[in-house]
Amino acid sequence: MQKLFITIISSLLSWAAAAQLVAPRYAFVEHVTNSRCSVCASRNPAMYTLLEQNASQVHHLAYHPSFPYSNCIFYQANTSENNARAAFYNVSSTPKVIINGTLVGPAAQLLPASVLNPQLNQTSEIYVQVTETANQVSVTVHTIGNKPEGDYELYVALAEKTVNYNAPNGENVHHDVFRDMLSNIEGDAITLAASGAATSFTFAKTTNTAWNTDEIYAIAWVQNTQTKEILNSGTKFDAVVSGINEVAAEPISFSPNPTTGKVIATITNDTPQSVAVYSLTGALVSSTWTISGNNLIEIDLENTEAGIYFIQIRGEKQTFTGKLAKVE
Repeated sequence: MQKLFITIISSLLSWAAAAQLVAPRYAFVEHVTNSRCSVCASRNPAMYTLLEQNASQVHHLAYHPSFPYSNCIFYQANTSENNARAAFYNVSSTPKVIINGTLVGPAAQLLPASVLNPQLNQTSEIYVQVTETANQVSVTVHTIGNKPEGDYELYVALAEKTVNYNAPNGENVHHDVFRDMLSNIEGDAITLAASGAATSFTFAKTTNTAWNTDEIYAIAWVQNTQTKEILNSGTKFDAVVSGINEVAAEPISFSPNPTTGKVIATITNDTPQSVAVYSLTGALVSSTWTISGNNLIEIDLENTEAGIYFIQIRGEKQTFTGKLAKVE
């Protein structure tokens, strides 16, 4: 019985190594809003709720252009680049939403679930890996499937994750506020690497005394110059795609590993905020978890197939990633 068990694990690991890698494709939501726009205040909250429900699969970035009110404080903080990004999509009113490069049309909700849902649980042939230090942002674009055809630009922006500000329109919390573009505002030309290779970029991280530096993070995306389709996006918070020479991530310990069902995950010196379980194809398998004392996190995989899974646990301070085997 022990020999059979070892053979199963060996087979699973071999299968994992041989499988063609793909990356989860994030739904990148670019949001055009204004802190003095009352319509924005009435329509934004439902979208924020929807995004929070799908946080492990979504990236969000909010631009604040000069319309309808040029005295919006977020617009005033970076006038040219907020306007430029709105103009890139020919947007001239707020609020508006663009998802993976496509402008969302008029609807009862700013971002209907029927528009977001088809963008979830998707995969991409490129993986945008973002790492940060206090003074630098590094972006590595891995081609892990067939190299996509077309001409592309790499965009890298700084955002402030949460800004608490009692705005004139009544909004008190502002999410993922665009602060500065580290790349050219029109993007930096990128030649995607051949399958199995990568292209890397390094940017100096700008600072501003008006920002809460603890909330500042970088987001990068690769966008088709003709169609405006976004192939994929990345932040330092994302799950690490296995099988790539990635930077070291904070580990998770699992007990047992391999598991036949429920497993206890442990992280150190942090408090878990969310859990995501990904298959080898990059598909989100589960985000259900419970917590007990000492930050012990119980994840139930009893209804999943045997295989290799990648676990991402977002804490208050950092993101933890690890690999887990499930056997029958």
